[in-house]
Amino acid sequence: MNIFKQIIALYIFLALLLMALATSVYLIYPPFAKYAYATALIIHSFYMFYEYKITLKILSSQGKEL
Repeated sequence: MNIFKQIIALYIFLALLLMALATSVYLIYPPFAKYAYATALIIHSFYMFYEYKITLKILSSQGKEL
């Protein structure tokens, strides 16, 4: 269960980091704000899917189920 706490913490950290990056783009270049937020969401989605797959691979190699 400790690995799930780490994944949730990583999820929250990455979400806040990407939100901060997109907000800084909005403050500097307002016309590009929608592209910055969309890009942040896409990066976040793909990265979390990657983390989920890695976690499943680790758990299956240890013989555990999700």
